[in-house]
Amino acid sequence: MTFREIALKDLRRHDQWRLSLEPPAPPIRDEVVGAIIRKLEPFQGFDDLPYPVVSVQGTVLPVKRCLVDVRSKRFVVFVARGAYGQPEVARIRHPRQQPLF
Repeated sequence: MTFREIALKDLRRHDQWRLSLEPPAPPIRDEVVGAIIRKLEPFQGFDDLPYPVVSVQGTVLPVKRCLVDVRSKRFVVFVARGAYGQPEVARIRHPRQQPLF
C-alpha cells in the first residue's frame, strides 16, 4: 500500500493537534495507517474498490472515498489510482480537520 506524502502529512497534523489538547492525547498515526492497510489490502486495483468516486479540492484526478474507524473515531480516506492502477492513499482526514470539498 502506497501513501502519498500529503496523506502522511495529514496524519502528522492530526497527531500534532492531539498533542495540543489538555490533557494531551497519544498519537494515533500508526493505528490509522494499519487500519487503512487492513481495509484496502483485499483489493488489487483502484477499480476494484467498492467506494464512491468523488472530486476533492486540489486534485485533478477523481479519488474514491472510504471510511476507517480507529479508537471510535472515523477517518475519511481518499484513495487515488497509483502509477500502475493500484490503490494509493492520497489524503486522510479526521472530521475535526478542515474538509477537502
